Amino acid sequence: MRVIRDVALVVTVVVGMVAWAAGGQVEAEAERVLEEAADVFAAIESMSYDVEYTQVGEGVLSLANRRISGSVIAAKTETGWVRRIEGTEDAAEFLGTPEQPVLMVMQDLRGTWIRPREKEMVRAFGIAPMRKSPSEANFLAPKDLFAPEPLAKSRRAERLSLESPEEFGGAVCDVVSVQASARDPGRLFFFDRGSRLLCGWRQVISGGEQLDGAVTTTVTLTNVRTDIPVDPSVFDLEPPVGYSVVERGQAPKDENGGGPTRPTLTTSRVVGVEVGNVAPAFSVPGVDGEPITLESLSGSPAIIYFFSSWNPQCQRMNTELGELLDGLGDDRPAVAAMAVRERDPAAPTRVAEQYGFRLSVGSRRVASGFQVRTVPAVFVIDGEGRIVHTESGHTPGETVGRIAEALTAAARNE
Repeated sequence: MRVIRDVALVVTVVVGMVAWAAGGQVEAEAERVLEEAADVFAAIESMSYDVEYTQVGEGVLSLANRRISGSVIAAKTETGWVRRIEGTEDAAEFLGTPEQPVLMVMQDLRGTWIRPREKEMVRAFGIAPMRKSPSEANFLAPKDLFAPEPLAKSRRAERLSLESPEEFGGAVCDVVSVQASARDPGRLFFFDRGSRLLCGWRQVISGGEQLDGAVTTTVTLTNVRTDIPVDPSVFDLEPPVGYSVVERGQAPKDENGGGPTRPTLTTSRVVGVEVGNVAPAFSVPGVDGEPITLESLSGSPAIIYFFSSWNPQCQRMNTELGELLDGLGDDRPAVAAMAVRERDPAAPTRVAEQYGFRLSVGSRRVASGFQVRTVPAVFVIDGEGRIVHTESGHTPGETVGRIAEALTAAARNE
């Protein structure tokens, strides 16, 4: 009997060692896949992809259902990745709410994002303000992927295992199970078997004893393109018309290196076309070859002028406006003239040369942004791009007089 027990003990030990060895091999294979994927991603300088995030629950947990779809453009900079995330969130099927736009740019401890329900654009800097950034940022552009060491957090997980290959997002993928701790529900990462690019991830969270069912979260990346040319301007977000701009940040450290201090909330600005609003941002090509932008007009009072060279009211406005500008001499403001509805392509250039305007022809998009319904239309802005006066139409001897008063008041307040 003792021989039988000894044999049984040996068999148990051998089986345990085999299982341990197999488990260790599976973990090693999973770590190898993660390391290969991290090396591939670390070599990438820019990328873009389409992405879909879905969260589907069972029973009462279906109240948590949501779907976000969109696109991500990302580029590596000296200080880390900058990511533009754009799309829509659709919860109408579950919560009766309309689609909401998702728009944000994230980089390190800086972020800009749109809050459509509040009609706000938030600009944040610092640890505490960034904690309030939308969760969609990590759903659609995972931090672990865009970290200085890609996938490092996953590679350091408590439990790793390589699962059976699976088709995901239209590609055959190696599947790595990552569990950060014993209490972590875990997550499945899907990597393209050929390129090792991330195809997405999936996570199932149980409702526990109190809530029957589970919530399944899936993120799918498609149309992944790497090392593509990226125009830096895509990362410059401007507030939509009618939105206020809320700036959140941290006060600088004191001269002794103390701090950081608690976040501060600065002023809120409304972008629009009414007096007191910040003028809508624009960028149009000038006939001189240089772009005309709202930013290029900043620093001192300026005029944004919409006109048609053939329009009689505009012709009278041109004459009086030119006389006003000549009379101001060295205090002459910049005039960004936007020619619209032109019949003779050369006519606006003659007007600009005669009166010293900076000219852009065919500026319908800018006119639409300023809600121009008729010409002539004039917007006087101060040095910060804020609208201080508007005119629509022309009354001889009166309209330009009011423009002159607005310019004088704006210069006085500089």
